[in-house]
Amino acid sequence: MWNALQVTFHFIKCILLYTLGLDRDADSYLAGKSILRNMSYRLEASAAKDSLIGFRVFWRVLKQLFRASIPKVAYNEHCIFDGKVSSSELRSTYVAWQNGANASFISRDRLLFMPARGGSLVLVFFVILFLPIYCLATLFLPSRAKIALLLTEYVELINLSMLLKQGGVKRLFFFSPYEKDANLMALYLMQKGVLVSKHPSPGPLMTHNSIVIADILALSSEYQREEIEGSALQIRAKKIEKWFPENSQKYLPLYAKKDVVSPALTVGFYSHASWLRKKKNHSDDGLNIVAAETLLLTELALFLKEHKNVQLVVFLHPRERHPSVVSQSHHYYADFFSGLTYSISPDTTKTDAAFDTVDVAVAAFSTILYERLFAGFKTLIASYGIAGFPIKDSALSSITVNQKGQLDKKLQEALNSTTPDFFASHRLFGYRYFEYERWQQKTT
Repeated sequence: MWNALQVTFHFIKCILLYTLGLDRDADSYLAGKSILRNMSYRLEASAAKDSLIGFRVFWRVLKQLFRASIPKVAYNEHCIFDGKVSSSELRSTYVAWQNGANASFISRDRLLFMPARGGSLVLVFFVILFLPIYCLATLFLPSRAKIALLLTEYVELINLSMLLKQGGVKRLFFFSPYEKDANLMALYLMQKGVLVSKHPSPGPLMTHNSIVIADILALSSEYQREEIEGSALQIRAKKIEKWFPENSQKYLPLYAKKDVVSPALTVGFYSHASWLRKKKNHSDDGLNIVAAETLLLTELALFLKEHKNVQLVVFLHPRERHPSVVSQSHHYYADFFSGLTYSISPDTTKTDAAFDTVDVAVAAFSTILYERLFAGFKTLIASYGIAGFPIKDSALSSITVNQKGQLDKKLQEALNSTTPDFFASHRLFGYRYFEYERWQQKTT
């Protein structure tokens, strides 16, 4: 019961501080700002216009509370927290590889169950107390989708904190820190004596991690370090570490310590599947990636018309490879490249296992770009004016195409340079795996 009460007042404090504009430098204020302002992928884009979304979420949570049971976890002092139970093995091997910890695993998708003991009474009482405000807010406020998720997030924190306490967990490896409640969660757990380390993917922090509250922030790309030094991020971490990118334990052995030679005059396009995400009503992250990716495909088609000796390979996003849409995906790219020299990678080919099959790769905005740089391959980024990226004078600014008409020149330069010259001329120091301190430690 006491834990549920503390979580309740933690939620109220953070939300009120931000809503009333009080103590703007406090961690609680920033946690409240994150949970009320940041976007979430947990609801579809149409939820923002659904005046009944609060009632729908309430009904889903209510049904889950009475259906689900408390998950059984083999606890130890270290625990991994991520969104889905399906990522358990991937995260566990990654943490063991980077930290040496044998960690237990808790997933967010298993946290909606009725709290044990007196916690259920507290939950029911405060849900009844605040339900009228909750429903009215989701009926009339434009931020209704973000408010609707508060109920889900509230129950999840009550149950997560209870599980960690019962399991005697001392350190939590917090994955999916991009969720809007990640800072509110972390702040509460830190106050309860749990050491929280956050592990963002290697993409820019500015997209979903412009505010970070944690004991340890584990960066996974050199650009993130440049961001912290040169942009207006609000990082409240006691310690900064640099880890290899997530998933790198799978693909790095394919390239490390080997003489890898990619075929000349080959360009790869890494898809973000933005057209498909829009078609399926996914939440809009505000980065305008659909327009950027469409322009990139248009300019790649023009490049192939001018340089007929260049072969393009389209690497489909996993979403585009699903049997229900793969035919649509092929037709989509045929509209851009029909009659030109291009191919689509086999459906069984994993992009990170095929870095060496093209000499230069380009994408609009994708984690795979930073993984490719980490593995030591020539890469260009077509942001086309995505706000705030890259930061001024960063190394990435010289490999970024942000205006129409720039792609042709930068692609030609990249195709005509060696890999060492490409990284040196663009000042991409600290981006490749063998420049990471952790790699040097592993090989000495």
